[in-house]
Amino acid sequence: MQKFSTQPSEDGKYEVIRWDEVKEAWQKADKYPTEDQAKQQADFLNKKYNEELHEIK
Repeated sequence: MQKFSTQPSEDGKYEVIRWDEVKEAWQKADKYPTEDQAKQQADFLNKKYNEELHEIK
């Protein structure tokens, strides 16, 4: 499951965004200077989230 993604921000940087199930909308989480850095962080957070999700089951 993908809970984190990226999007460009208004200041030319890139944001990591998180899906909020309660609000059913994407929420801004962190900002990074490059798209690559934001994607790496989103990938890391998705991996961590999925690992924790499997531990709960």
